[in-house]
Amino acid sequence: MALNVRFGNPHSPHVAVDKYKKMYADQPDGAVHFYGEVTAMDAALGELRKGIRNLGVADNTVLWYCSDNGAIPKGSTGGLRARKGSLYEGGIRVPAIIEWPARIKSNRITNMNANTSDIYPTLLELAGVALPKNQPVLDGTSLVSLLNGEAKRREKSMGFWTYQAKGRGRKSRAMLEVLRQEQLAGSQKPAEPEGQIERQYPTDSLPGHAAWIDGDYKLHRVPVKKNKAKFAYELYHLGHDPKEQQNLLGDDKELAKRAARMKAGLATWQKSVVNSLNGGDYR
Repeated sequence: MALNVRFGNPHSPHVAVDKYKKMYADQPDGAVHFYGEVTAMDAALGELRKGIRNLGVADNTVLWYCSDNGAIPKGSTGGLRARKGSLYEGGIRVPAIIEWPARIKSNRITNMNANTSDIYPTLLELAGVALPKNQPVLDGTSLVSLLNGEAKRREKSMGFWTYQAKGRGRKSRAMLEVLRQEQLAGSQKPAEPEGQIERQYPTDSLPGHAAWIDGDYKLHRVPVKKNKAKFAYELYHLGHDPKEQQNLLGDDKELAKRAARMKAGLATWQKSVVNSLNGGDYR
C-alpha cells in the first residue's frame, strides 16, 4: 500500500493556529505564522509516524520526506545561491529523509543527487513491479541501490526548466473549504478532470532558464536579458562549488567538451518535455 501526503504548509497566506503561534510570540508577526506552520507540519508528521508504529508496520514501511523547492525569504537555503523560483541550487536543492528500519539499519548521509521523479521507479522496483509497457521514458531512475548502501552517484542526468508559460491558478484554501462542506453534508462531488491537453507548445524554440545536472557538474542555459532568444551558459562543479560561484567555462578544452555534451543532453531532454506537454507520449 502506498500513501502520498502533500502538506500545503508552509505556504502563503501563512496562517498558523494559536497553539503553535504561542511558541513564537517573541517573533515578528509574519515569522510567527511561518514558524507556526512549520511546527504544525512537524507535529502532523510525528502523528503519522506514531500511527505507523501503532499499526505495527513501522519496520517494513518506507517513509520518504522532502520539500518541493527551495526556501522563500523567511526560510533558509543554507547559503546556496538564490531561492524558490530559481534553478540555482537555492531554488531546487532540498534535503530528503528516508526512514526504513528493516533495510536502513543505521543512520547515514549521502550527497548523491536525486529528485522526486526517482520516487516512482524506486517504489516499482521495491514492489517487484515492472514498468508498464505503454509508459513513456521516465526522467527518474530507481534509487534502490542507494537504499542498499551501494550507489554513490546518480548515473542518469537530471533536467530542470522554467518554461515561459503560466500555470493554472488554483485557490486551494477555497477549494478545500468547499470540499469540507461537501464531506460534512455527505454529498461529495466528483473532482473536475485535470491534465487535459489544452494547447500545443512550439517545438522550434526552447525559451526560459534551464539547467542540466550530470554527476557533479551542472550546466545552466540562461536567457540573455536584452535578447531572450539568445542564451548564455554557465558550468559549475557542485561537489567543489555548491554555491555556484565559479563559472568553469573558459579556455579548458576538456571542460568545453563536457559542456558541449551537456548542452546536447539538455536540448534533447527539453524537446522531450515539449513533446510530453503536447500529448506526444500517448499518441
